[in-house]
Amino acid sequence: QIADAGAVLGIAAIWLYFCLFEGLIGCSLGKLVAGLRVYQVSGEPIGLGHAARRAVPKALYLIGLPLLADAILASVHPRRRSLGDLLAGTMVSRKVKTLTLDYAPPAGETVGAPPPA
Repeated sequence: QIADAGAVLGIAAIWLYFCLFEGLIGCSLGKLVAGLRVYQVSGEPIGLGHAARRAVPKALYLIGLPLLADAILASVHPRRRSLGDLLAGTMVSRKVKTLTLDYAPPAGETVGAPPPA
């Protein structure tokens, strides 16, 4: 029974890790290092609900869901989506870096306009 309790705690810990990291900051530690983020297919950030559904297959790897089968699914899916992505309506993409310019054009000019003749 102790081994069963340990397995349940392990599954819960993995599920909770992915729920919290991906749900609150949009990526796991590995995705953070790789510059990847998890988004809804609409492009919006995921929240805890999407992250909870997306984490279910990851937790189930511990009890026999073949990780290889999920990797094959992601490799043949046209948008590279895993089982968790399909369940949650999410996708993984490169983090988009935004550029903010601290520049205000002079009065009467707009950015990108040709210079006055």
